[in-house]
Amino acid sequence: MTLVATLVALGPGCKKDPPATGDEGVPPAGSHEEAPARLPVLALESFDAQPGFLASGAIYAAVRAGVAQDFLRQLPLPSDVTRELAEARRELGFDPLTDDVLERFAIPDDAVISMTLGRPIGVEARKQVASELRSRDDRFLRVLSQVMKQTEAEHWGLDPLERTKPVEVPTPVEPVELRPPEPEPIGFAPPSEKPPLPPEPLPVPVEPLPPPEPPPGFEIPPTPVPDPLYDPTPPPVSPGERLEAEALLRKSDAVGLHFRFHIPSKEPRRILEEFRVHADPSDLARGDALCRDHGTAVCLGEGRGLLAGRIEGDAAVLDLVVFTGRFMAEADREAHRAALAEALAAPRAELDALSRMAGHASVYVHAEGLVEMIEHERTGAALRTLTWSDEGQREDLERRLREGESLRRLLSAPRLFDGLLASAHHERTRTQLQVTWPLAEGQQALAESTLVPPPIRVPVPSIEALCEGALICARSRGVPRPEALGTKLGLGVYGDERAFFDALRDADEAGGVLMLVSTWPNALGTLGWHVPLAEARGAEAAMVRGGLDAVGRVQGLGLSLQGFELGRRFELRARYAAYARVPVEDINLVSTALSFAELRMTPTTIEGVEGPVKMLRIPEDDVPAVLMTREDPEPVADEDGKEIRHGWLTLVDETDRFSWLLGRETDDGTEPYAYAEIPDLWRLVATVPEAAGELGFARTWATDRSAKASLELEDGQPRLVIEVVQAPSKAEGS
Repeated sequence: MTLVATLVALGPGCKKDPPATGDEGVPPAGSHEEAPARLPVLALESFDAQPGFLASGAIYAAVRAGVAQDFLRQLPLPSDVTRELAEARRELGFDPLTDDVLERFAIPDDAVISMTLGRPIGVEARKQVASELRSRDDRFLRVLSQVMKQTEAEHWGLDPLERTKPVEVPTPVEPVELRPPEPEPIGFAPPSEKPPLPPEPLPVPVEPLPPPEPPPGFEIPPTPVPDPLYDPTPPPVSPGERLEAEALLRKSDAVGLHFRFHIPSKEPRRILEEFRVHADPSDLARGDALCRDHGTAVCLGEGRGLLAGRIEGDAAVLDLVVFTGRFMAEADREAHRAALAEALAAPRAELDALSRMAGHASVYVHAEGLVEMIEHERTGAALRTLTWSDEGQREDLERRLREGESLRRLLSAPRLFDGLLASAHHERTRTQLQVTWPLAEGQQALAESTLVPPPIRVPVPSIEALCEGALICARSRGVPRPEALGTKLGLGVYGDERAFFDALRDADEAGGVLMLVSTWPNALGTLGWHVPLAEARGAEAAMVRGGLDAVGRVQGLGLSLQGFELGRRFELRARYAAYARVPVEDINLVSTALSFAELRMTPTTIEGVEGPVKMLRIPEDDVPAVLMTREDPEPVADEDGKEIRHGWLTLVDETDRFSWLLGRETDDGTEPYAYAEIPDLWRLVATVPEAAGELGFARTWATDRSAKASLELEDGQPRLVIEVVQAPSKAEGS
């Protein structure tokens, strides 16, 4: 299947498309007429409806020919990846990066390769298999595993117990009589005379103590009977049990995951013939037997995968079905034929989010389809890992089935987003990624009430001022109110911190993926509201509640890391300034919290800084830290007309950095919602010698190249823009 990945990832050639503008472009979701000057948001050309998009998929992707390979050729590659590409060249017969893949397979420069990944096949069969696995007793699970092993052994000609070929006994060799070598004579020396040792004293006899009398009413428990010895022989399987097991296995044989690839080509047969050339004859024979009467040009079955290639007009269409149960050679052919027929007859997708895919490459992950795909895979894994030994078998089975069920619980809560959409634009000097989370139907008002922070009313340092000469800089206009997130989105499994963490543990790594794709606002409600309040009682609860309310009143956050060095003992010497613009009452709340730790902020004066200033030098040996506050001279009115005095809550490496921060140029801080930048990637990497050594292969590429990220909200929908761009001077020189 190496060729599938190569065609999808590297099929586009080297043509560079200019960014689309005007009516032909799709404006990014949440765009503003005046984008931040440091990160202009590009208009992207729409992909429109694509023939490779099928209903019920988990992941949808599209890539434009003429850009992807140009992008991959610019990427710096470590030596191990270079070696793997060399091995791929020997296997494929061409170099995926240096050879013209488009010309080899007659793919037009302006072609769009579209695909649907992880589409479930046999959903009802999978539900029946999961239900039967859970409801049957341990005896049936052992029978089921034994039938699978016997079927495998019958097909491959192996012993169902050993599953290996017998060890050949070597031909005996005639023994040869060996004589030891003659020992060398040992020199004799008379022993030295020593005085005799004194006789050891005889031990004093000790009378044994009588055993203690048991208390009244005490009975000595009988000696436990040892467990019978473990018998490794599989249990005998009756004909009736075998029929039941085979019926369940036939259901599982119809369960799989479908992957559709649509590759435009002037000569699509070239692509399909490439598979035939590299395929094993037995795989082709197995595939032809299953694909008969489906009009396929090539079909091969290997392991658990069945690949069917067809020609539709000027395109090669590849349908890959990965079965989650037994290997193809051992499974029921009729079940596989039915699964293939279902895959080939799949209808087109009608998701609204697909119409917003744009750029040179775009991916949409549908949350519902993602959960369905993982449920499919986990049920298959539960079946494949059964053993005839009953030690821990039920626990392993339940653990795998719970993964999918826990994901379903995490998804079932009221949520804002249907999935995640990422679209990329690439030029030689700039690569921009735009990520949005399409809102679920009717959820705009809920998103605005939970994600939008309070309006900012005080000046804050500008992004340009924070980033000047910095290694890393960042700014945010505030954060969502924890109470709104917790009470409006922290519902269902997210409303109980124990249930949330249990579900997250059972879901394993897939739980984090699902939160990234769809439910991260719900998780913020749990972590930012329910968890802090869960164990707090009395006065502590009041203080925690006050702290959470203070978080929702933050007017702005910022950071400027001017430099840092790691010492020999890994102590950090940093030059930095971080701030939060908050009401004065919240500064007093911080002072009160510090007093519980017996820490006091003391008044001080800083040259060039007006107003009341307090400071606390934090006793930390590894990182220099000084907490400093200052009240604004004048109050400002809130939305109700109430006068509120704000101030600065800062953390700096030294007091001079505080005056430096307050002397920065300011603006209203309303746009964007959040921003972060690394002005020079290699300058940051070079501050850590170990990292510079590991990433030395990327030095030329990373020098004078910056990374920027911007987050904005428009009508409640977040849009994250990430860009890696080359400095103008270097770009002109290249």
